Amino acid sequence: IDQLKTASAKHAKGLEEAAAMKVKAEQQISVVELLRREMENRDVLQREQDSKVFESITELRREIDQLQRGLQRKTAMMESLQRAMDRLASDMHGMHEAHEQLRKY
Repeated sequence: IDQLKTASAKHAKGLEEAAAMKVKAEQQISVVELLRREMENRDVLQREQDSKVFESITELRREIDQLQRGLQRKTAMMESLQRAMDRLASDMHGMHEAHEQLRKY
């Protein structure tokens, strides 16, 4: 009977240890599951943020392209006006010389 009591006590102690390990394992599983959900949420938020940043960059690139095209058009217009002014100045200079020639006579 003493052997049965000893064996029963050992089994009871083993069962208690197994129950304690089960509780710890369940707690760790809960913690891991919570961390997994948090990581999933952060991943979703990060993807949303990345998408917003990509959209912002795309919009900025469009705006920059539009500004560059506008600047190129204005530069071309200024160059055209400069050429016209140069021609006008040349014509005015020619007219001034012709006027001076006429004055001499």
